[in-house]
Amino acid sequence: MKINETHYKGQNMWIIKPPNLFGGRCIKVCDDYNEIRYSIKKSFEAVQLEIKQLEEEKQSEDNQEELNKMRQSTLLIQKYVEAPLLYQKRKFDIRMWVLITHKMEVYMFK
Repeated sequence: MKINETHYKGQNMWIIKPPNLFGGRCIKVCDDYNEIRYSIKKSFEAVQLEIKQLEEEKQSEDNQEELNKMRQSTLLIQKYVEAPLLYQKRKFDIRMWVLITHKMEVYMFK
């Protein structure tokens, strides 16, 4: 199987998503700078509204933990790969810990 040198197809697509979710939840795909700015603003406004609602509810330990997570919420903005490498017609990712020393020694966590 030959892998293309580049997967860029000339589109300027960007993904905006919370970094701690998976499975395509809360993902927005944008192709315009103003749309990206608008999406970021709306996302943080929604988080602020949820924080306000949680603060008004009865305070519990679980509630406080959720509030702390929401207050520290961030968004990930990354370039959308228009033609990703697929395995059995599905996107995939490889997550691994790698340490490279200043002597260029490579250690991988099993």
